[in-house]
Amino acid sequence: MEELLRTIEESLLNHNRPVQVAFHFYELLSEAGYDDEYIQEVAAALEDIVS
Repeated sequence: MEELLRTIEESLLNHNRPVQVAFHFYELLSEAGYDDEYIQEVAAALEDIVS
């Protein structure tokens, strides 16, 4: 999981398309069966990374 978060962090910081990256991440989690509450937690963590 830590490696995944590091990869996401690099993608968000190195590309000017954080919304697009976030949407793809949301899509992956949704398709994997995660509920909205978990996805919101991940979104909050991502926000902390790019802030």
